Amino acid sequence: MRAGSQAQAQHSLTRRTRVPNSCSYVCRCRSTGQRIDIGDGFKICEESFDRIQPIRLPVTLPMQAATITLAKGDRRKLERLRRAASAEQRQALRADIILVAAEGHTNQEIAARLGINRKTAGKWRGRYTVTGFDGLTDLPRSGRPRIVDPVARCQILAMACCLPETGVTEAEQAQQAFTDMMQKVDVPEDDQQVVNEAVGTVAAAIAKGLQAKDTPARTHWTIASLHQAVLEAEIAQLSESTLWRVLNHVEIRPHRQQMWMHSTDPLFKEKVTEICDLYLNPPDGALVICVDEKTGMQILQRKYPSQPPGPGRLSRREYEYKRLGTMCLFAGFEVHTGRVFGRLRGGRTNWDTRCFMKELATWHPEGDVHIIWDNLNTHCGDYWTQEFNEEHGGRFHFHYTPLHASWVNQVECFFSILTRRVLRRGDFCSRYDFAWKMKTFIQQWNNHEAKPFRWRFRGYPLELGLREAA
Repeated sequence: MRAGSQAQAQHSLTRRTRVPNSCSYVCRCRSTGQRIDIGDGFKICEESFDRIQPIRLPVTLPMQAATITLAKGDRRKLERLRRAASAEQRQALRADIILVAAEGHTNQEIAARLGINRKTAGKWRGRYTVTGFDGLTDLPRSGRPRIVDPVARCQILAMACCLPETGVTEAEQAQQAFTDMMQKVDVPEDDQQVVNEAVGTVAAAIAKGLQAKDTPARTHWTIASLHQAVLEAEIAQLSESTLWRVLNHVEIRPHRQQMWMHSTDPLFKEKVTEICDLYLNPPDGALVICVDEKTGMQILQRKYPSQPPGPGRLSRREYEYKRLGTMCLFAGFEVHTGRVFGRLRGGRTNWDTRCFMKELATWHPEGDVHIIWDNLNTHCGDYWTQEFNEEHGGRFHFHYTPLHASWVNQVECFFSILTRRVLRRGDFCSRYDFAWKMKTFIQQWNNHEAKPFRWRFRGYPLELGLREAA
């Protein structure tokens, strides 16, 4: 060793040197041959370093970015998303990343071109490679913790599903309301045990909440009244807007109502399924005809003529009118063609019904005919199955809809169209004018608009153990 080198070594005996952070070294002792790994930032003494031979490991190159190959139709979607003025900025940026990556650019080049971080480009590049176009949207997040816990939530929903005017105060009835609600609301498994243990508390709270001061006079809940009842029952401390969100989540709207008619027919499901099966699977070579009467159609003559609509103005109809009597329409609707056979009468007596059915039999002189109609007094009796069928070779088969189930009869759909197009805004100068317009509409319907209705309800075949309707 030269003198200058010896002096430099002696000067640096106590100096400690840091291995550069950009690489790692493996040192081998010259005397023993033992390998010693020295990681980034590991300090060694130069005196010891003089006796150890440093060996620099080869630097590992970074993993190459995945090659982007756009799936069929994705380029058009990405271009549309990038150009859309209403698209979110983050979605447009992700589309740009994928389109530039598809040109063969690296993540570093994409970042420089779009002014973003290299890791951002790599993230969405990798996401598209794995999940495709759908992967460019953010994954759903849990969000903030719920303000209303599961127990209070079930209490509120059960209370909203009770009618205030019933005055439910007994714990058993309140508990039944809670049980019914539990079957309709999905409760997380983690909260299921907590809810089950709180059934008694919930039932008592529901009963307490239903004992509002104005309960006997109130017919339904509003958001404000239900909110007040929840606070009085000490179920939860929440605002009206939060209460609305709890109800809206399961589509409960206690302030709204729709008309409904209960059927007491013990064979309701059996009859409905039989009729639906005729609609969906008619017998070979047979006709299915829905028959009913539209009674009490008022013949109204407006005091002044109606005015047509204009720019910025709706059509106008005179409020006052002159009543010229009523008429009744007997109609038979062919289910699988949409054609209508109709006759106008002054009433709906037995004689009128029998005359209409004889004309209907003349309209279809051959083949089996399945008649679907309701339980009106003029439709019942042995006359139809005996005398009427004997006159027409026993080819008529009668099927009765359940009590209070007129919606099963498809002729009601035609009556609805007739009401909206002819009767609701009608202005008739006489009974003859009314009859002419009704006949003209039915004739026009049969010639140009007749088509079968799309019937989707299949009845209850699985519940009754019958064959599934095709």
